[in-house]
Parts: sequence; C-alpha cells; structure tokens
Amino acid sequence: MLDERHRRLARNLAIALVLAGCSAAQYAAVSKAATFRVLLAGDSIVEGCEQRTPGHTGGLAYAVRRALQSRGLRASGRGYIPAHDARVSTPESPRSYWPLEYAGAWNFEGTFGAAPSPFGPDGFTSSAAAHDSVLSATLSADRVGLLYGTAPDGGSFTLELGQRRQRVNARGPAPATRVKWLSAPDALDRLRISHIAGGVTRVAGLIVRREHDDVEVNQVGRSGAQAEDGLSAPNRQALTALEPHLTILMFGTNEEGTALGGDVAAAERRLTHGLVHRARLARRSGACVVVPHAPNNRPRSLQRRLRRVAAVAARAGGCDFRPVLDRVWRSGDDSIRRGLTADGIHPTAAGYELMGRQVAGLIVGQRGNVSRASNR
Repeated sequence: MLDERHRRLARNLAIALVLAGCSAAQYAAVSKAATFRVLLAGDSIVEGCEQRTPGHTGGLAYAVRRALQSRGLRASGRGYIPAHDARVSTPESPRSYWPLEYAGAWNFEGTFGAAPSPFGPDGFTSSAAAHDSVLSATLSADRVGLLYGTAPDGGSFTLELGQRRQRVNARGPAPATRVKWLSAPDALDRLRISHIAGGVTRVAGLIVRREHDDVEVNQVGRSGAQAEDGLSAPNRQALTALEPHLTILMFGTNEEGTALGGDVAAAERRLTHGLVHRARLARRSGACVVVPHAPNNRPRSLQRRLRRVAAVAARAGGCDFRPVLDRVWRSGDDSIRRGLTADGIHPTAAGYELMGRQVAGLIVGQRGNVSRASNR
C-alpha cells in the first residue's frame, strides 16, 4: 500500500489542477496538417549519456525520430537543441556540443552533479560576459527560436541568423526566460551570438522548426534529474515556450537512487510532487503521459513501489499512465546480456532503438486521438 501521506499530496495537487481550470476540453486542437509537437522530459535515459557527438545529438529523441520516419511520418526537424549536455567542457578537455560551437569564456550550468540552471527547460544554460565570447551554429530550419535568460545582471548581445541581425537586451527586473523567433528562409542558415556587452548573456537553447514535419520531437532530458528538479519560474517559461501538444514524462530512476540511499519517503514525495506539477504545466498546451522506465537491475520491490507512486501522481495530474517500456527487456541483467544497456540502466544504441519504437507507437496513437478530437 502507498503511504497515505502521498495519496493526500496527490489528491491536494489534483484539486489545485481543477481550480486552475485545466481540462481536456481546453487542449489546443491540432489538425492533421499541423506539426504535432512532442516533449520528452526525463533524466539520463532521455538525454542519452555521452551520446552527443559531431553530427549526432543522440538520446531517446534520435531513436524516436527514426522510428517515426520508419512509419512514414516526416520528423526531420531537431526541435529543441540544448545549450549543452551533462558532461562539462573545459579548455583542457573540450567537448563537442554539436551543432553549437563555442568560442571564448563560456560557463556551462547544470552539468552532471551540479544544480540545474533556473533558465533552461532541461536545467542547462550557457553563459558569458566577455565581449569576445561567441556562440554559432549552422541550422537547417524554417523558423528558429532562441531561448535566453534575462536578469538584473543581464547585458546585451548581437543575434544574427543568415543576413538578419538585431541587438537583444537581456536585462530585466527578475530572472526570466524569453524566446526570440527568427525566420530562416535559406536552406542552411548560420546563427551567431556575439558582441556581448554590459552584463551576462545566458543561452538556454534553440528551438529549430520545420514547417512541413508531421511530428516534432523535443528532448529535455538531463542526467541526474528528478521530476521535482528544474521547475523554477524561468524553467517553466522555457518549457511553455516549446508549446507541446503531448508531454511524455519519464522520471523515477534517480528517485530510486534516493530511496536506495535510505530516504524512501523523500523519493516518493519528490516523484509525486514533480510529476503532478509537470502535468499541470503540460496540460496548458496539450495532453501528458507518464511512462515509467524499462526494467533495471535495482530491487524489483522498489521499482514496483515507485511505479505505483507514479501511477497515482499521473491520475492526480490528469495524465495517462502508459508502461510501454515494460517488455523491451525482462530485467537489468537481461538487458546487459543482450547488449541493450551498458549497466542495467543506461541504454546502448540498440536499447534506444527498441525504446524508440515503443515511444513512437505511443506518439502515433496520441496524435491520432488529437486529430480525431479536432475533427469532431
């Protein structure tokens, strides 16, 4: 049985959702011709440990796009591109954050073991104050959105995309995350942030959109994250800017770690609180689904316990609970033997391929539900 405290917490949060006016009838309608935007939120299993390399952003989103394309759907756009990933880049040990290229003195907030940045949708932000610091990227897109932070110590910077140039003021009375949209009419456009002056420039990521895609997959996973992390007001503003029609919440791995450390009650509380609040945010623009992780090599009793917590939180938040990864492998040991995870938890490329098929199937079904609802 779940601790009654967590049932009460989920119930009270559910009441807050009703008072906020969240209901299925308020979801934005999506026609069959529109791009169906999906947000994958989670931890390292979503982000893809050490899988971001030149020419490849990796993680679950990459596998999901491939699976969608194998079903005949157009899903070539990159959607959200994080400012960086969980591994820190230093002058002594530089790391590629492709397709973003950094020059000069940049700081990378939210890397593994550090607190999440309060600005990015996934808790990642890159910041610089030196005039000669430059960020650039070559992008194939129809529209590009720059997510950037404003704050009392913010400065200004020059933003260029192709032949278009503008000066952006990043100073504000309180921390916030804004989005600046730019058209990208050329086949390939060069984005550049430069000439930083008067304070700090904070880049929370890019949104890269293709007008004719059937599905856009936005990956906001961060290694080490728990569901309750990264929910400051600017974090929520960044998540809202992605305008997802479907949010898939995939947390629980690191809450299991907290429970294994001896604080089971804290793990249950954090998972419940984080999932319900993320559900509330997701339902402003669409539907949400909670997907528990695939079987791992931790105690099965603990996995079942936190799965029940997640199911209760999903119902309280108005989300579906869909354990579509239950059968991708039998256990953590089985996944290691079959070469599907590196350690019983983190998938290999082959493991991501299996997971991507299941998540793609879920997306296709949800997309069909929304299309049918909009045609009634």
